[in-house]
This record gives sequence, C-alpha cells and structure tokens, in this order.
Amino acid sequence: MGRQLLRSAYSELDAVIVSGYLSSLSNFCEFLRFATMPTTSTSRPIAAFEVSPNPKCFCDCNYWSRITRYWVGDGVHAATAFPKLEFLIMEGMRNWEEWSLVGSETGNSSSHSLRVMPRLEVLCVIDCPKLRALPNGLPLRIFRTAMAHSLSVIEDFLFITELEIKMNDGMKRISNLPALKKLTIWDTPALKCVDNLVALQCLELQDYSMESLPEWLLRLVQQRAHLCDKNLQLVMRCSTAVIQRCLKGGPDWPIIECFSRVSAYTKDRSVYLEYTKQTGCYRANQ
Repeated sequence: MGRQLLRSAYSELDAVIVSGYLSSLSNFCEFLRFATMPTTSTSRPIAAFEVSPNPKCFCDCNYWSRITRYWVGDGVHAATAFPKLEFLIMEGMRNWEEWSLVGSETGNSSSHSLRVMPRLEVLCVIDCPKLRALPNGLPLRIFRTAMAHSLSVIEDFLFITELEIKMNDGMKRISNLPALKKLTIWDTPALKCVDNLVALQCLELQDYSMESLPEWLLRLVQQRAHLCDKNLQLVMRCSTAVIQRCLKGGPDWPIIECFSRVSAYTKDRSVYLEYTKQTGCYRANQ
C-alpha cells in the first residue's frame, strides 16, 4: 500500500479520532506498533503510519494522552475493529493516560456494541508512565510492561499465560489470572498483593535493593498449599543479604522450602542458593 506520513503543527492532543486510513487498516492489520519518533526543527510529527507488504502498521504518537473507542474512526461500521490484530506494541507514549476501546456505535435507528481487537494475544506497554489502566476484555495471552509507573493493577484477565512487569514504581496488585503460568517481576517495589494465580508454574523475581523477601511472596505460597499441583519454581536475582536470609535456618527459609525448586543468585553470580524440594538437593556457597 505504500507509506503515508501525517504531520501537524499541533503539539497537544487530548484525544485522537481517525477516519478513513486507520479505519481501513483495522480490517487486515495483524501487527501494530505505537511509538514516539524524534522531532525535527521544522516539524513535530504526531502520527505516522508505515505499512509493509505484511499486515503491519507503525504509528508515531508523541503527544497522545487518550485512546478511546473513537480512535478506530468513523469509518468502522462493522461489529469488530482490528479483527485480525494479534500483536500490539505501545512504546514511549509519555503523555498517554487513558485507554478505553470498548464502546458502542449509534446510528439513526439502532445501536450496536463494537468489539475491539478480539484476537489480540501479545501486548507490550513500554515507557508509558501515565497510563492508568488497561481496558477490560482484552483476550491477552502475553502481556509485557516496563516503566509504566501509573499502572497499578493487573487483574481479571482470564487467558494470560505469561506476565512480565519491569521497573514499575506503582504496581500494587496482581490477581485473578487463572491461566497464568509464568510471572516475571523486576524492580517493582510497591507490589503488595499477588493472589489467585492457581496455574502459576514459574516466578522470576529481580530486585537488588530489597532487604528481605516481599510479604506477598509468603501469602502466595500459602494460598497454593491446598492445590494438587504444588510445583512452583522460583528464580531470584537479589543481594547477598537476601540470599543469606534464605539459607537453611534463616528467617526466609520457611518461604523458600515451599517452592518445588529455587535458584537464587547475586548480580555477578558470586553468591548463590539452589534448592530442589523433591530430591532434597541443597547447594549454597554461604
């Protein structure tokens, strides 16, 4: 289809309404990336669409603060917007605060619900520090986020199997993800609640600044005590002081021995702890 570049002198956008081009893209696009682009001395681009021979789309959106149902454009009259979209990246949208794509279209005589991104499986949100929440109903399988400091809750996503949260200062709760198998948490100090993850098999935790294991970790293993499948692996990168607390006889050992397998080590791997519950194998160099 070639490439189109839309430029504007406006530096502030509260909401985005696109009719025509993006509305048409929504019918076949399988990969969509929103990101910022460097501005020049002569122009400040707010929207750019790059379409390759494959159904992919790139959109520059430095100044967007809201994405609502109207973002799909007035030209979408079908019951579904972005019916084929499977992979979505939101990156560097530092003014983005609101994301609400579920709404309705109203005609002269009737209205109908608009389904948005019904096949979306992979979502990445990177360096979007003001985004407060994800829209309800996304059928995600994989969600990865980094530096999204206003995103405080991830819950009630029934199909997510892999969740990755990195460098988030505001995340407080992760709950009710019944299909989640792998959870990765890096440098997320405000996290207080992690529960109802009945299918979880692997937990990866990285925080070199923490002084002890987080309280939510103990509650998580206690919640799993009644499950038939208690296999849960912990991979942890932390300080020497935390590993010392996790050794046999240490204050955090009761948490460690609840896991089926544990691998803990410092950044340079000079200090480590390895434990396998089934065999009783225990190795540490402290």
